[in-house]
Amino acid sequence: MEKVFGYAHVGRGKNKNEQVDRLLEAGVCQENIIIDAKAKKKNKCNHQDYYRLIGSGDLVALLRKGDLLIITDFSVLGANYDEIIEQWLIITKTLQADIQVLDMPALNLRNICAGECKNAANDLFVQMLTYARDNANAKKCFWCKLTKKKF
Repeated sequence: MEKVFGYAHVGRGKNKNEQVDRLLEAGVCQENIIIDAKAKKKNKCNHQDYYRLIGSGDLVALLRKGDLLIITDFSVLGANYDEIIEQWLIITKTLQADIQVLDMPALNLRNICAGECKNAANDLFVQMLTYARDNANAKKCFWCKLTKKKF
């Protein structure tokens, strides 16, 4: 039987109670909500260390093909585009579970399409994230080069 899980990440200004309330409103049972409050400081940049879903024995052991993982926004999957893409692919491709993003209803593919259509839509989402990542990196490089120039 397909199960519905919720994932809440506490850190970077994210409120645990708000996320849990939204997951409960979306129909996730309290016992199926995974809460990550293991944020730590990382590197010298002081970015918060996001919980790696693939590193979570609990969640990986729970998610099965056809299950649904509900998250409030896709940023809970990682601290940067690479981590979000990696987690999205592991959940949708490797584990073959579905993801519902409460802040982005268009990504709730479970009720819109199935099979190859869902795979194509997931691939399109990953391509859009990859584009956004590459575009952000290009802008960052441009500004880094510009600030190094002497006027």
